[in-house]
Amino acid sequence: MAQGVQNHSRPDSVYVVAILASVFGVILVFGGASRIIWDSYWNGYPLFALFGFLSLLVGVLDIVVAYGFYYAGGWAGAMGIVASLVTAVFSVLTVDEIGRSVSVNVGFSGVSSFAILYPLAVVYSITRTNVQYYFSH
Repeated sequence: MAQGVQNHSRPDSVYVVAILASVFGVILVFGGASRIIWDSYWNGYPLFALFGFLSLLVGVLDIVVAYGFYYAGGWAGAMGIVASLVTAVFSVLTVDEIGRSVSVNVGFSGVSSFAILYPLAVVYSITRTNVQYYFSH
C-alpha cells in the first residue's frame, strides 16, 4: 500500500475510476496504434496518423492516472482532472470517427457517448470530499 494511506480505506469510487481509466486508456492505446499503422502504411496518409499518435498519448496518460488512482498517488487527483479534460476534448473532436467505426455511418453511438461521459464521471468522482481526503493523506 502507498505511503500515508494506512489509516483509512480507499473509497469505492476510486476503484471504479481506476478501472474505467485503465480500460479506456488501453482502448485508446490500441486504437491509436492501429490508426497510426492504418493511416501511415496502408492508406498512405501520414498526416492523418497524427490522430492516432494523439490517441496513443491520451491513452498512456489515462493508464498512468489509473495507476495513481489505485496506489493513491498524491498527484493523482489533480492529474486525473487534467487527464479527464484532455480525454473529453479529444473524445469530442473524434466523436464522428468513433461513432462511424462502431455504427452504420450514423456518426454517434453508445460508444461515442461513453467516450464523452466517462471523463465527466471521473471529474465528478474525484471532486467528492472523501476521495479528495483519500488522495491528500
